[in-house]
Amino acid sequence: MGYGEITASKALALHFLCGVGLAAGYGIARLGCDLSLVADPARTLRLLLVVEGPIIIGIYGRVRRDCEHCSYSKAVARGLLGLPIGALLNAFGAIVLGAPVGLKYWLSTIYWSCLMSLFTVSNL
Repeated sequence: MGYGEITASKALALHFLCGVGLAAGYGIARLGCDLSLVADPARTLRLLLVVEGPIIIGIYGRVRRDCEHCSYSKAVARGLLGLPIGALLNAFGAIVLGAPVGLKYWLSTIYWSCLMSLFTVSNL
């Protein structure tokens, strides 16, 4: 194993836990709060972001590349700092590619871009 590499089983476990968190968030939205992505996309995406955000940032903070020079809290801080930056880039890309623009769709675009930022950072 080289510097900063993880095993295939650990990578599989990471992706499985992220998928379980996403499924749990959607289950809470669907069954617990009676939300759906079609009827109320902003609230559903916000709930998914609140459930999935700590899971992804926490899990990927544990498998940082340089454990000697980067503490867990520093890795979490980097994840929290990278979230709005990535969300801004994702929102800009979505608007360029034709996402609806306006006050009615603004919250949905923000929550969607934050959620996509989580998934983008987790795969780097």
